[in-house]
Amino acid sequence: MVTVYGEDCVSDKSVRKWSARFRAGRESLVDDPRQGQANTVITADLINKMDDLVRSDRRVILRMLAVKVDVSVGTVWTIIHDRFLYRKVCEQWVPKQLTEEHKD
Repeated sequence: MVTVYGEDCVSDKSVRKWSARFRAGRESLVDDPRQGQANTVITADLINKMDDLVRSDRRVILRMLAVKVDVSVGTVWTIIHDRFLYRKVCEQWVPKQLTEEHKD
């Protein structure tokens, strides 16, 4: 397979492991849920606090927000980019699509 598909092909070991799992009755390649601590960092209170901070100072940087709400920069980035859909334009956070509420 490597000669035909190059170095990007699936390894023989992976194919054997997958086929053994399917023979054992598995129906999907998706990993089973694992035990561990659930991601409970992003809460409604944190989202509201972040929204207030960004609306009060649109020039705030991610590191300052992370310090103010005591979470990681990655968590702040997730909330700003994925929840609020904000982008930096001319050093200010602005919504990707402006709604009537945002225009006020």
